Amino acid sequence: MGKLSTQKLQSPNDKDCTTFLVERDFFFSKEVLSAASHDFNEPLRTISGYCDLMLNNKNSDLPIKYKGWVEAIRSSASRAEKLTDAVSEFVSYELNDVNLNTKNLEALLMSTKKEAQLLYPKCDIQSQFQKIENITINTDSELFGAALLHVVKNACMYSSENHPKVYLSVNIDHTGLLSILVRNNGKKIPEKFKNRIFTPFFRLHSYHNVPGHGLGLPIAKKIMKNLNGDLYLENSSDEETCFILTHPLH
Repeated sequence: MGKLSTQKLQSPNDKDCTTFLVERDFFFSKEVLSAASHDFNEPLRTISGYCDLMLNNKNSDLPIKYKGWVEAIRSSASRAEKLTDAVSEFVSYELNDVNLNTKNLEALLMSTKKEAQLLYPKCDIQSQFQKIENITINTDSELFGAALLHVVKNACMYSSENHPKVYLSVNIDHTGLLSILVRNNGKKIPEKFKNRIFTPFFRLHSYHNVPGHGLGLPIAKKIMKNLNGDLYLENSSDEETCFILTHPLH
């Protein structure tokens, strides 16, 4: 298995023994899960690779019905790869340090918007960022961008199938608190699921309808919490769903 982190935990002499044991078990369970996810991916990629070779070999005499089986194996392996990648990413945000740096806010937002548009070319991603061209933000730009990208991707995936549209806007209050609003024209999220959508692996729809593993929003919320910000569902109706990411500018 992969190498475990050498991050040091405080000893029982420094804190209550029960608290120490809970923290220790939590920390190492995350480490083991991270290493296992990484190692599971290797055989999965091997399976996918050999399936691709069999399917793309022009000289192959593989019967049609066997090709169907190979395609099914390839599809399942690909889905499992994406799941282990998502689990590994989720765990990594429990273990990684935050590296603060100062970035231009508009450039950071536009970069994330551009990346999301490349991933979802059929989704109309619009933005309105007024009077922020000279504003900077003190954050871990890599983590902040990853959180915003997850929320925008989620908005694209759950937008209207006929005319998918996502709208981004920004608000900064008098205290310097940044709010990024991510709206889409997708289906309403029932009130009873308002908080459960941030639970790892919880999904409103099966993977047959919408791709994903129920980790995008939990990852984004975890990141924003680590950055002293937050992510929450502001409202959801039949016309619009709005998520808000908050973050102090400095």
